Amino acid sequence: MDETKRLLGVMEKHLGNRDYLAGSYSIADIAIYPWLKATNLIGIVLAEDYPKIAQWADQIAARPAVQRAYAVGEATRENQKMDGSIPKASVSTNS
Repeated sequence: MDETKRLLGVMEKHLGNRDYLAGSYSIADIAIYPWLKATNLIGIVLAEDYPKIAQWADQIAARPAVQRAYAVGEATRENQKMDGSIPKASVSTNS
């Protein structure tokens, strides 16, 4: 938990003078956003403890592509609940 809070502190400071982690929207934002959605599971409330990160997360969540991606994920989870299926990973064996 200490390391998580330390990293969040670094990120909070970093976002103090920019809108996105690398200056403009990038793979860094795409990669980190889902991880931050789980902070509430370990008792971290971004809006209270890390307001710059919370603002950043709201910006990411408002992006149409992010909304579409999460809608697809939610639909997939709902379908799995209804039919009990587990999607198989698609792995290429061609080298």
